[in-house]
Amino acid sequence: MAKLPQGFVVLRGGMTKRPTHPNIVFRRTWKIGAPDAESDERFLSTCFVDTGALEELRDCQEPRRIVVGRTGIGKTALLKQLQKSEENVIELQPEVLSLNHLSNSNIIKFLEEIDVHLDLFYKVLWDHVLAVELIRRKFDIRSEPTMNNFFDNILPNFSKKSMAREKAIAYLREWGDKFWTETEYRVKEFTTKLENDVKAAVGGQLSGVSFGVDAAKSLTSEQKGEIVRRAQEVVQKIQIKDLHSVISLLADSVFTDPQQRYYIVIDRLDEDWVDDSIRYKLIKALIEAVRNFQSIRHVKVVVAIRTDLLQRVLRKTMSSGFQDEKYEALYLKLRWTEQELEQVLDRRINEIFKSKYTSGGICFRDIMPKNQMEKTDSLGYIFKRTSRRPREVIMYINECIEKAEGRSRFTADIIRSAEVTYSQKRVTSLEQEWGSDYPSLRNYIRVLKGKASHFSYNAISEEEILNSIAQSLQQGDMFEDDLCVLGRKYISSTVAGDEVKDCWFTIMYRIGVVGIKPMPNIIVQWSFIDDAEIPDGYELQGMEFYVHPAYWIGLGISLK
Repeated sequence: MAKLPQGFVVLRGGMTKRPTHPNIVFRRTWKIGAPDAESDERFLSTCFVDTGALEELRDCQEPRRIVVGRTGIGKTALLKQLQKSEENVIELQPEVLSLNHLSNSNIIKFLEEIDVHLDLFYKVLWDHVLAVELIRRKFDIRSEPTMNNFFDNILPNFSKKSMAREKAIAYLREWGDKFWTETEYRVKEFTTKLENDVKAAVGGQLSGVSFGVDAAKSLTSEQKGEIVRRAQEVVQKIQIKDLHSVISLLADSVFTDPQQRYYIVIDRLDEDWVDDSIRYKLIKALIEAVRNFQSIRHVKVVVAIRTDLLQRVLRKTMSSGFQDEKYEALYLKLRWTEQELEQVLDRRINEIFKSKYTSGGICFRDIMPKNQMEKTDSLGYIFKRTSRRPREVIMYINECIEKAEGRSRFTADIIRSAEVTYSQKRVTSLEQEWGSDYPSLRNYIRVLKGKASHFSYNAISEEEILNSIAQSLQQGDMFEDDLCVLGRKYISSTVAGDEVKDCWFTIMYRIGVVGIKPMPNIIVQWSFIDDAEIPDGYELQGMEFYVHPAYWIGLGISLK
């Protein structure tokens, strides 16, 4: 970006003279936004900054439709903006789909316990739900009369007669008598059919025994083998071919108008919408369904998912034949530049000042100190202490505003004072963000307490890491993560200490608290900018490691 003449700034309308507003006075109750999109409606509606991602999502021919990014990077905000900018958007909320009916089902639990592969069922369930939602929206099926009109007057006109068309219509008629009901009803209906079919197929083998986890554990090997065979046959007979015919019918005869685009958006997959015992399989099945619906050219199924949750899905479902490479083209990985983050700040500071002082444009740099901080400008100092996510920038600036009570601009002292609270909150937020993967993360991160801002592999001892694991094991966390498992193996002398140490470094890099410098001629790499995992072939022992500046104060990092 070319350097602007002194006293000028770029606003939405182009380059203009930088205004001065000597009467601006900060109040500690002011905020430039909330940390989460759900609470940030005021600013999202007027201050949205499009990095190009919105246009990609709106374009149904563009393959990227799974929005991937860490907490606070703007996934939910992007989906909300899509809903505002397009007319035909269906929002599916996982928590209201009654998918807990699956995890509460004794038969599903039974089948999972005896290792019946239900991946196909989960995928077909998503296909079924998505197809019906599209039909409901397209033909405005909200009641029994509108449903009857669809089957009597609309459906018979679809496409030319063919075996596939007849199968599709037969499938829709079989399941369509309750199209007008809520989505959660259809999830239960579809699951109940599988349960009844399984009961009929294997009931003879469980005479007098109820389905459930306890029943599964009491089976003999012979009983288990026969039940798995019969149950697997039921799963394989699910009407997957008929559903493919339905999707083809929708592509060829229904959603054919390029001026009438339809979207289904699914968010909040990281929340408590289904039991973890099947959540990862359901998300994997959803990703496969999203890929399947690409064949409908003017329909786009858009899913938002946190980076750490996607990584967890890949790890947990690897044995199910899930190949991430096949789905790379679907991922829209959100990234922010410092220039884009500055636009976010400019728009938000204008929003809080416009009704109080002026209708003219205010640039964020107008309220920042002019002197440099650590050989960079003050805004660069702040950005350096974030992972380039809007949420973190907003958090930091809100802390600055609170410290700037009664003043008209920030000072270097205000920014450094705000950093103390901000850094402590970032450590806590990091523990919460990754708590599902690493319940004992608090203990692991504390190994860095008081360390230098950058250090070698040997600066962290195996003893320090093993002590953090011992603390975690003593606390008796219900779920033991990879590091705890390795710690137990070390205690039983089945793994070496350096393997435990490498695992700790890998976790610290993955969560973003530590960056790596593999070789002297390579810049520091961070998981939120570069590779999400340390690349294969890198030797940890020869690297330099850097603690991210966001955590320096929170972890008491030594800067000497």
